[in-house]
Amino acid sequence: IQALGAKVESIVVATWNAENLFDTVTNHVNGSDGEFTPQSWRRWTPERYNKKLDNMAWVISKIDPDILCMQEVENEGVARDLMARINKTHGKKLVHLAHVDSGDYRGIDNILISRYPVTNVVYSPDGYDRGTLVADVEVDGTTITFFVCHWKSQSGDAVENIAIRTRQALEVRSNVIAKLEE
Repeated sequence: IQALGAKVESIVVATWNAENLFDTVTNHVNGSDGEFTPQSWRRWTPERYNKKLDNMAWVISKIDPDILCMQEVENEGVARDLMARINKTHGKKLVHLAHVDSGDYRGIDNILISRYPVTNVVYSPDGYDRGTLVADVEVDGTTITFFVCHWKSQSGDAVENIAIRTRQALEVRSNVIAKLEE
């Protein structure tokens, strides 16, 4: 990879399940994010939300990724809040965002944030409800395609979970094959 005439030897890529990174406003179409409000049983307050952003920004600054793939981020606004916090409190320039609203009933999405420009962002349904975020990242003239997945957990009925996770894997496989054929 070439960077302004100098060879870039490596990039750091990280992935992180944010485990319910929600703001404190009910804004999902079906109200399913209502448990993340100050009045809910979770008592999810602006102070708790900001503390979570602070903690995550600190960890991300220590990892210092060039590209970060995340799961369970409520929406684009929340992703941008995290990006701003990383930049403001730690000076890390993760300024490019890939996000598409998923079909998840709770409203949790996959995102990709990057130091490098992001192009060709698409949402691919995966036979469940979370889908796969597919995005190209342009690193100094080289395109790298990322598939950000959030598969069904293995809790609950094992047979049902295997069937869902198999559908998800097959969808990702078909996306990879399609990308290779471009």
